[in-house]
Amino acid sequence: MSRFCSATRRSFAPPFTDDDPIVNPCLTRKMELLGLKMPPVDDWELFQPQTYLERVQHEIAGQAGWQVTPKMVIGLFSFAKYMMYKALCLT
Repeated sequence: MSRFCSATRRSFAPPFTDDDPIVNPCLTRKMELLGLKMPPVDDWELFQPQTYLERVQHEIAGQAGWQVTPKMVIGLFSFAKYMMYKALCLT
């Protein structure tokens, strides 16, 4: 996978790691605080984006101002601070 950056006129290929992808833990926590549940991904090898977005849409049905758009972002994000905060809150 690569992405062309028009500003630099170069393509960029994000480095891959051995880590499995994850669903945004900050969004997952926000939904938990509102009494909603982000659908789990049981097997990333069988992951179907459209099916997953439909499951999220079903979960948020009835939430005023919430909507699911058919967009996904693939990138390297650090949730280290959030995960540290979460670990401290559990102790």
